[in-house]
Amino acid sequence: SGLDRPNESVPVGPYLDVFDSLDPSSLFFESSLRDGVTSIHVIQGNDCLVAGLGRVVRPFGMTVDAMTSRASSAIKISVAGKRSYDRVRQRADLRAVFDDLEDYLETLAEKRYAETEKEAEREVTVSPAKARELGKKLISDKDLDDKHRNLYRLVNGRLDAYVYVDRAQDAVFAVELATAHGFLERTTFVLGVETFKAVKVFQAAKRPVILSGSLDYRETDRLTGEETKTFVPKVFADAGVTFALLPGEQATSRWLWYQAARCVSEGLSRAQALSAITSTPAALCGLGKRAGQ
Repeated sequence: SGLDRPNESVPVGPYLDVFDSLDPSSLFFESSLRDGVTSIHVIQGNDCLVAGLGRVVRPFGMTVDAMTSRASSAIKISVAGKRSYDRVRQRADLRAVFDDLEDYLETLAEKRYAETEKEAEREVTVSPAKARELGKKLISDKDLDDKHRNLYRLVNGRLDAYVYVDRAQDAVFAVELATAHGFLERTTFVLGVETFKAVKVFQAAKRPVILSGSLDYRETDRLTGEETKTFVPKVFADAGVTFALLPGEQATSRWLWYQAARCVSEGLSRAQALSAITSTPAALCGLGKRAGQ
């Protein structure tokens, strides 16, 4: 991944930034360049609730600044997957993160409104609810502490989110969480291989997804013992969901050209396969026409 450690020990760390953990001398970057990858979105792993900011880099350069194509690219959220957490705790703690943000913003809004009225030498005569409403319009990034600043940017539509969805049963909650807090339109869902079973949820959400490097999902019937295999990208292609591909962990699947070739062999068009490893990931990373052409 190019980081000295892919996951932090704190479950909620929106104040973190992969800038501080990137190692330009990591062999990961040299290997990526040899494999034909010219841009990499480095973001923290899935063992988190809310992680820090990602960064898009080129796999060459002596310093992180020299490698950077886009800083503060997105914030990472995981709706399932943290070790020692079950889904009940994971979801409850995620809700608590955004409840805490709302409480913090309301308190700060009242304070900012009162300060503004005092500076204007006026007495505060409105209700607390009205003061909060007016005060929220006065809040700027510099007013917030490190713990809440990036979450505030997220819910205000100024920061992208990468939301990891491990299983199909996590899909509805992931979409509802992003919708409830106003960042669905800036969300890319990063999916586990089994999540294709909830393809209709992502189809309805009209948001792009990043598929697991394991393109095939194999399942054995508990009664008959019969094994079925599903080629995951075709499920999303048939549903009209925009998707990007990740390198796999096997010797051959680590090459993106191999991933694209598999897609063509399984019935996808060449254009669909090529865009999944070039223009689509470039667009998701915010690089537009700067990469992936």
